[in-house]
Amino acid sequence: MLCFTRRAGQKLRIGNDIVMSVQRVRGGSVRLGFDVPPDVSVDREEIAEFKKRERVAANLKQVADRKPVRSAAKKKSRNHSA
Repeated sequence: MLCFTRRAGQKLRIGNDIVMSVQRVRGGSVRLGFDVPPDVSVDREEIAEFKKRERVAANLKQVADRKPVRSAAKKKSRNHSA
């Protein structure tokens, strides 16, 4: 992890497209501002974790909702046994 010391009004550049600026420092709270391209997602950690859990749950539901597919060999043998 990289650690930087910045004061209110100072900025950090991440790559060519992302700029983080310290907006305000008050007590134990820091307000940060981010300039990011529209295709970059920025979330608080708890929101990112919530979204991840939602995606996993949706994927599990899709897998559970799928109907099993019978192989062609089983279908053929059933048709010829009559």
